Amino acid sequence: YLDLLSRYMPETLPSPRLLDIGCAHGFMLEAARQRGWQASGVEISPATSVARQRGFVVYDHPIEDLNIADGTFDAITAIDVLEHIPDLKGFMAELYRILKPGGVLLIVTPDVGTWVAKIMRNMWPHYKTEHLFYFTKRSLSLLLGRKGFRVRRMKVGFKYVTFNYILGHFRKHTPGALTSLLNFLYSCLPLIARKTPLRLPTEMLAIAQRESSPKPNEHTFN
Repeated sequence: YLDLLSRYMPETLPSPRLLDIGCAHGFMLEAARQRGWQASGVEISPATSVARQRGFVVYDHPIEDLNIADGTFDAITAIDVLEHIPDLKGFMAELYRILKPGGVLLIVTPDVGTWVAKIMRNMWPHYKTEHLFYFTKRSLSLLLGRKGFRVRRMKVGFKYVTFNYILGHFRKHTPGALTSLLNFLYSCLPLIARKTPLRLPTEMLAIAQRESSPKPNEHTFN
């Protein structure tokens, strides 16, 4: 992710300022710090305390409540975040405000238009009660454009998950015939197969830059 961000950021930046929204335990922050970046995060779960213990500045409130100064950050990442946000318009407006003109935004979110989602239908793992919005590449591009961002790249995003993880997810969220089949397969698989990561194309990744001035329809998204 940081390699991707770097391709679209000015090479002259000595120590870019990064905000990782949904930073969890701070692994992105750690990777950024190793590059010499100034990294801080937002996390409203109990993982906040872990990231702070590791020496990172982590805010434990939504960004709309933080009163961050305009144009503070050179880059913002929001990985597996957008689908959880109840006020998308307010959230995107705040991202635009606290990002510098020309600053880079990276978003990773489930792609409801993938063949995996279409085949699995209501058993698609990303259909969860805590997910409030779903996007296709087109609808995400429209959202970004209408909020003052220029999409620079849109690509497939992958999840690396083990069979153990997949089975646990289905047991929790979609018990039924498919889960029974997975239980049977699980009993037949050797231990190494249960723990070997699988690469599934279930998400999308967007790189966008903040335009120098917002478009007239920036604050309208229906």
